Amino acid sequence: MDKTPTIFTEGAEELQFRNVLPIDKTAPKAETSEGGNMDLNFRTGLFGNEASLNLTTLFFYTRLDHPLVLTPGVLGGYQFINANGDYRYPRR
Repeated sequence: MDKTPTIFTEGAEELQFRNVLPIDKTAPKAETSEGGNMDLNFRTGLFGNEASLNLTTLFFYTRLDHPLVLTPGVLGGYQFINANGDYRYPRR
């Protein structure tokens, strides 16, 4: 599913949207992603079930193709362009 690009990102917010150019809707490719996650839970009773121990962990992986990245522009502003290749999270 394609999503409309937006300037409301952490990077633009850190700049308080100053000098962030609008996204040229004709230039960028659509950003797509694929990923997955797994949630593992373990619970056991302790001291004759007077107390319990709960362990939870979450694994996730996401790959973005053609992500829009905020970069310094030619005239001192900032612009969103498509990154080369793909981004993977968590980063390796």
